[in-house]
Amino acid sequence: MMLLKVGWRNIGRRKGRTLLTTLAMGVGVGLTLGAITLQTGLTEELFDEMVTDTLGHVQLHHPQYSETKRPHYTLTQVTQTLTALESKPEVALAVPRVFAFALAGGERESTGALVMGVDPEREKELSEIHLEVKYGRWLKEHNTESKSESDLDSQNKTAPETATQAATQAADPRPHGPKEAVIGVGLARELKLEIGQQVALIGQDGYGSVANDLFMIVGLVESGSVELDRGGVWVPMQTLQSFLALEDQVHEIVVLGQTSAVREFNPSKTQDLAQLKMLITATLAQESILRPERSLLIETWKEANPSAAQLIESQSVGAYVMLMIVFLVSALGILNTLLMAVFERTRELGVLLAIGTSPSQVFAMVVSEAWMLAILASGVGLMIGGVFSFWLVEYGIDFSVQNGEGLSYGGVRLSPIIRGTFDWGWVSITLISLFVVTTITSLWPAWRAARVSPLEAMKVDT
Repeated sequence: MMLLKVGWRNIGRRKGRTLLTTLAMGVGVGLTLGAITLQTGLTEELFDEMVTDTLGHVQLHHPQYSETKRPHYTLTQVTQTLTALESKPEVALAVPRVFAFALAGGERESTGALVMGVDPEREKELSEIHLEVKYGRWLKEHNTESKSESDLDSQNKTAPETATQAATQAADPRPHGPKEAVIGVGLARELKLEIGQQVALIGQDGYGSVANDLFMIVGLVESGSVELDRGGVWVPMQTLQSFLALEDQVHEIVVLGQTSAVREFNPSKTQDLAQLKMLITATLAQESILRPERSLLIETWKEANPSAAQLIESQSVGAYVMLMIVFLVSALGILNTLLMAVFERTRELGVLLAIGTSPSQVFAMVVSEAWMLAILASGVGLMIGGVFSFWLVEYGIDFSVQNGEGLSYGGVRLSPIIRGTFDWGWVSITLISLFVVTTITSLWPAWRAARVSPLEAMKVDT
């Protein structure tokens, strides 16, 4: 405590230099905290768009589907698999999907598209994609379009025949009526299609034959994914299964974990994902779904999409690089301040050593001066960083480009206004790093002060 008092008194001798050094360090800390707050918000948005809404935490595929994308590599026993997975408290949701690559066409334009067969209700729970429908509505679980007047007249005229058809339809679980589709806003713009018009899809079914059909557009989606907005088509899963002749088969099952440590992005908690993967593997093996003769590939989202994992984790690397740059500048400022203080007080230090002060005490005195600078800088940095972070969390920064759209980053369309996310963990890391850097930087000036010769110091003019 005595050393801290001495250190406080010593840095007060040159108030101008101390103030300048403290402000420089404090502003650096404050701006770093604000920048990390903004970057954390960006990382969370990327994670939500790329992982929670799309990839899930664990994925199930046929081993060869991920490499070839051929439609006949599918998963069977879908209902049994979903029931087994969702029976576990660690699993929040399991969502089946069917995929197909097709040529999408309007009246005059055509382009390639990724067609996704989804369970409308389950997909809403996973990605909340129904909230991203910009125009129109999301898919219904079953097509329940009301019949036209001509249909009703026909029904009245041929009641026995219609009754037979009704009985047949009741036994057939597949949806009847107009086939619905929701497409990306970019795709609609390219094909010059609007809600209520039909989009033609031409592709290949699971057996290599040509598959084609017309779908009524009921909604336009702005999903946040540049790729999907420009070429995504969503249809009910049973509709796409019929289109591909793959009844009761899917290409992917996405599993979302219930554990909060898994649901929150944290690169250091990869073990949580691994545990969820092990639980799924054990569950499917116990239910006899996972057997040597049945091919099934179980992967975490990082294994299924390494590029997405690398993109998201690079955000944390960027934060550490920012810290290094700021503290390198701070270290130079502290080094300059302490060296100047030692040179100016050479005679004083010699007197202290001459009257019995040990070199270790002189060493500790200089280090304590550096700590006092760090304490002052921490206070200034917390005030600046607190105000800056509060503004970023509450109001954010407008990064909108033309037409009010957000920036595109890594294939993800970000929100026009990006808000920060405050993380006390980064505050702790920043302050601890500040004191560590300050201590290391002070070692050389403290070592020079402790090695001052009392005889030589007496010859120095004050």
